[in-house]
Order: sequence, then C-alpha cells, then structure tokens
Amino acid sequence: MPLKLDESQEISMARTWFENDGAEVTFDQVTEDNTLGLKMNKEIVINVDGDQLEPGDHNIYFGCIIPGIGNIGFDFNDVISSDKT
Repeated sequence: MPLKLDESQEISMARTWFENDGAEVTFDQVTEDNTLGLKMNKEIVINVDGDQLEPGDHNIYFGCIIPGIGNIGFDFNDVISSDKT
C-alpha cells in the first residue's frame, strides 16, 4: 500500500501510477523485477485515478519497501486551493 490519505483512507495500488521511461506503471505492477526507482534530484509524479481532493489541507503518506532495509515512508502535507481560477 503505497499511499494513504489523511491518515485513514488507503488508496488502492491499482488506482495509483507513475511514469517509468514513458510508460504508465500502476503500483500493483511493481515487483522485484519491475521496480520504482527514486533517483537523486529527479522528480517523480504519482497519479491517482478517481475523484479529486476537496479543497483544504491534506496529509499524504507514501510507503515503500527497500530490499535489505524494510519498510520506510514519507509523510507530507498539501493544501488544495478553493480558488478555481
């Protein structure tokens, strides 16, 4: 489970995806042979299919497993503006 929204809503791995060398890969396709690489000074965009976030402050947790280390995660906040312009 790579993403959790507002500390309670788990987001399905089949609905979350990223681009890898131009191809869209859902997180349920990530395996030991088909990995997600986080490279220094490189941006990765993670997409979620479905509804958009409501305006306001949201906490997002991104979890992953590092072979030989175990589970790690990143916690961050994002504020969605209510301004539609």
